[in-house]
Amino acid sequence: MVTELIVKAYPKPPTVYGGVLLFPMDKFDALASHLITISDPKVNAMLGVARMPPDMHPAILLVAMVFDEESYAKETLKWAWDLEPLMDWTKKMSLEESIKTQEMYIHPPAKGTIFQQHNLVLSKLTPEIMKAGLEWQAEIQKDPRFYGASLLFEPFRPGAFSPTSSSNKKDEDERSAWPHSSYNTYIINVIIEQRNFSPEHIQENNAHLRECVRRMEEKAESGTVLPRYPNYYLAGVPVEEYYAGNLGKLRKVKARVDPQGVFKSGIRIQ
Repeated sequence: MVTELIVKAYPKPPTVYGGVLLFPMDKFDALASHLITISDPKVNAMLGVARMPPDMHPAILLVAMVFDEESYAKETLKWAWDLEPLMDWTKKMSLEESIKTQEMYIHPPAKGTIFQQHNLVLSKLTPEIMKAGLEWQAEIQKDPRFYGASLLFEPFRPGAFSPTSSSNKKDEDERSAWPHSSYNTYIINVIIEQRNFSPEHIQENNAHLRECVRRMEEKAESGTVLPRYPNYYLAGVPVEEYYAGNLGKLRKVKARVDPQGVFKSGIRIQ
């Protein structure tokens, strides 16, 4: 029974400056090294890998939004423009438009398609891991049954998913259900899209996604693979892979506050 509901409202920024910058693949290392250091709460940025027409060569997409004026954005992300992007699709926009822009590039399923996703979480991202993912992506995109495949390299910053903005790492770890903090953490979101909705094809998609993650894990350095990110849940993946050592505590809380199992989600902890 719900006895209290608290709604918190936050003021919207009057303007947002951002969009997409397109870079050649050889700029990946420089982009990744800058992204992992971003700590400004006004900046939201991530990397994507796409194959651009007409030759379908891979390229890097930097999707960045700065919740301030253009001058502040150009100063804060000066390093991005210094890397000389091939294309610049940034502009001043409303908050609503910025949300739509991010959704378009992050999860862009076409009409009449279904997309599934899996993820790999790392404390260190290397070009070898990225290459393994790109090779998988190239194989999928050659298959006419699939509409497309995407890879997103998403760095998490301190406080990104913590209920507080505390800079105390120990405090953040204790307050989060996820078994590790956002400090020096990369999430690679793997997305596959197909027009066939049959259970058999969905299972086939799952197998392809697992194969991509397996290939990237093989290239990761020892001790750098972390528990998976639950927001990018893939059906059939054991819950232990998401919550690891925190699962026992979560199950105790679930049994105490919801013994009848009223509240359910894709990830069943019991």
